[in-house]
Amino acid sequence: DTLNKVNRFIDIESYINNLRRDLKHSQFDSFKQTIE
Repeated sequence: DTLNKVNRFIDIESYINNLRRDLKHSQFDSFKQTIE
């Protein structure tokens, strides 16, 4: 059960990291568009 919780936590962490990365990319894209 503890292992499951750890795995779930890792999943959540990687999910959040992916979200953050996507957000950065989209913000960067809109930033580039603003400059052009």
